[in-house]
Amino acid sequence: MRILMTLSQTEVTGAEIYAVTVADELIRRNHQVVIISDTLTTPTLAGYVPLQLDKRSFWRRLKYVIFLVRFMRKHQIQVVHAHSRASMWVSYFASRIAGVPMISTIHALEPCHRTRKLIPAFGDYALAVCENAMRNVVENIGFPAHRIEVLRNGFRPATVLVSEEPTEKIMTLIGRLSSTKGEAAYQLLENVLQHEQEYRVVVIGGNHIPERFEKFRSRIQFTGHVDNVADWMARSAIVIGSGRVAVEALLMGKKTLAFGAFSCPGFASEENLNECLESNFGDISFGGRSFDWAFVKTQLERAKIDPAPAARLIETVGAVYNLDGVVDRLEQVYRSTWVRFHQREIPILCYHRLIENDGEKGQFPTYLHTDRFEKHLQYLHTNGYRTMLFSDLKEGPFFDETHRSVILTFDDGYEDNYHLLFPLLKKYGAKAVIYLVSGRQSNEWDVPEGEKALPLMHEAQWQEMLASGLVEFGAHTMTHPDLSAITPEQANEEIRQSKAQLEQALGVPVRTFAYPYGRLSARVKELTRQAGFTYGIATDSGPLAVHEDPFEVRRIVVFPDTTPRRFARKVTGHYTFYRAKNK
Repeated sequence: MRILMTLSQTEVTGAEIYAVTVADELIRRNHQVVIISDTLTTPTLAGYVPLQLDKRSFWRRLKYVIFLVRFMRKHQIQVVHAHSRASMWVSYFASRIAGVPMISTIHALEPCHRTRKLIPAFGDYALAVCENAMRNVVENIGFPAHRIEVLRNGFRPATVLVSEEPTEKIMTLIGRLSSTKGEAAYQLLENVLQHEQEYRVVVIGGNHIPERFEKFRSRIQFTGHVDNVADWMARSAIVIGSGRVAVEALLMGKKTLAFGAFSCPGFASEENLNECLESNFGDISFGGRSFDWAFVKTQLERAKIDPAPAARLIETVGAVYNLDGVVDRLEQVYRSTWVRFHQREIPILCYHRLIENDGEKGQFPTYLHTDRFEKHLQYLHTNGYRTMLFSDLKEGPFFDETHRSVILTFDDGYEDNYHLLFPLLKKYGAKAVIYLVSGRQSNEWDVPEGEKALPLMHEAQWQEMLASGLVEFGAHTMTHPDLSAITPEQANEEIRQSKAQLEQALGVPVRTFAYPYGRLSARVKELTRQAGFTYGIATDSGPLAVHEDPFEVRRIVVFPDTTPRRFARKVTGHYTFYRAKNK
């Protein structure tokens, strides 16, 4: 995707480090990311455009809205991700004008004044770094609860080196010295740290040291902004901080006092981890400021003799803040936001049989005349559609509004797929996914008494079609039962054995599975996942966006009376949204 991240800041913040960290990982995953911000100190792979978004006069904001609209259109931005309050306002209005979906990440306690409630400006979807930030936005500002979730900061634990035991007694306070954080830091120094005798106290952070902190310089070391914060953490016996600082210190095995702008949960431990997580280690409160300096003093004294954090605590924190998991979810949020904003998703069509004359119809309307199907292919070819396979989805993104894609699927593997479908695919250079019933030679599961069963394709035909590169095969059980109506053991056997039989015959992995009759259950979906499939294909059920539940992928059924005009509606990408809205 083409992603624009916006920040409004004049010094290094947790929001900047968050944005840069996820931006770099997104770029490694082949997305394009540009960051627009007042300043950008942290090195990044992303493009950077300076813009003084923190300047908040009406005329400046209007100017920046116009700039962002032009920027989005010029660079065909697909999603805007705003990371701070002033940038949210400008990005919100610019994205509305440009027709681009916007999400925001809430890194701090948002003010609850009247204007904020009237126009929250969080965009189409919001992420909060902790539960307190989310509760504030939902309960005090009134942002819809279904449009926000907690998504924490991301770290890659493998890149954080657990430091050796420090040889010097250093107690390090890390954080900005401005705004609410600066006030909390000042009070901590005033009430506790200036009296520390046993440890050397170091304060790291702030491009400029405010004048009122000068009175502590005789007892406290101020470094200002440094590029090697991790090195200072490694040298420290005790680290004091919130948000990303606290998490990184814990991952380094440091005794970590969770102390932020609004509260001090105490030294991070298994016992108070939930409180630390909910408040982003003291940075975000839901009930106002709360500091008990006697408690803080007691915690620091205990820390001098207590052991380092338990390995289980470090492991838990590493899992919660794992960068891969955070960015996995962020990619899903981007795509869901794009899909729902544009009400557009890759149409996946469901066919079964092709016939040449009415005498081949059979009892069920699961057929289509070849001449009508050819008109479908002609429409796709004439209008520049790309027919895809499920194996192509990993190449994404295919939800670009300028790109037309469709997936054609055929259930059961009838022999007419070889004799009638295959030549048409070759004629138009189109692709299709065919779901094979691996343990039957005909459709005996739905043949009325007295009627002749229809033959299914055989192995040599599978292999020829596979070799063409136009066909991908998926599993459709061995015998075509209703998986939701048989025992879990029977369902598991049908799912696993169909995969094994097809992979043995085809010599390639089989990644997708279609549920017979479109019938499934939570248990059947889990069995499909456990069997090693990537997608479970349903019919008229599942989310409107493919990625939101890869084991219940919705399809659009093509009926015998699907004329070219109706077909054109079904492949617009909007069809499932239209159907859902008008049910």
